[in-house]
Amino acid sequence: NILNILNGDTADVATDHWHRYPTDFAIAQNMGTNTLRTSVAWEKIEPSPGMFDGTIIQHYRTEFQAMKNMGLRPMITLMHGTVPLWFEAQGGWLASDAPEEFAAYAAYVVRQLGDLCDLWVTINEPLVLAGDGYLTGKAPPQINSPAAAVEAAINLVLAHRLATAAIHDIQPMIVPNWLGLPLRGVGLVNGLDVFDPLNPNNLLDVITAGLVAEFSNWLIPEAAVYGSIDASMLEAELTALGQDTSKIDLHSLANKMNSSIPGNPLLDWIGVNYYTRH
Repeated sequence: NILNILNGDTADVATDHWHRYPTDFAIAQNMGTNTLRTSVAWEKIEPSPGMFDGTIIQHYRTEFQAMKNMGLRPMITLMHGTVPLWFEAQGGWLASDAPEEFAAYAAYVVRQLGDLCDLWVTINEPLVLAGDGYLTGKAPPQINSPAAAVEAAINLVLAHRLATAAIHDIQPMIVPNWLGLPLRGVGLVNGLDVFDPLNPNNLLDVITAGLVAEFSNWLIPEAAVYGSIDASMLEAELTALGQDTSKIDLHSLANKMNSSIPGNPLLDWIGVNYYTRH
């Protein structure tokens, strides 16, 4: 729905990396970069459910090979925000099968491109997607509901865990990262901000800042690793954010995650986006 977007603008071209990637890679190379993080577009690769576009995959193969030829290691994000329109039409991140749909897409990409990349990001800043898209409605799909935000966040975590399990099946982590070899495997990238209490001498301000930080920075990474959400803590965090949780069955939502855990899909590493403090 572009009715709420100024001039009906789209991001179809943006910085035109799709065509300008050789120039982008040359800039990165000249900066002395050894790894370059970019993404693949779910909506391009799977334009309709279960139907994958081989020409798009070939474009990415050409792009990633060019990257490697220039001494740049690909770090590839499987979803940096955008989803296919058919996925959104089915309910987006509120659909019950959303995690499975994403994991199937992720598995396809890794099977097709895994010979060129073994450093994958499942989802970029999932809580930003849930917060801006479903809690405040500032971004598509422009839903303003704490219940929807919690459900979307849980589905994003499940999507990450299912995708990670699938990627580990395709590219097993035989050698752990801590042996000093180049980083590899599957990570989750989060924005980690600093939250200062308005008055550091006011206990309520200190507690509130701590709850907001726990929610914003650690809710999804901890759920991704441990496969569970503490409903009571989540209620306290949402209350600190000024959200009314009286009509939300947080325990039932949390149990959805706690009873839907695939086997041991832990993070191999964590990515940190650092921007600001509040």
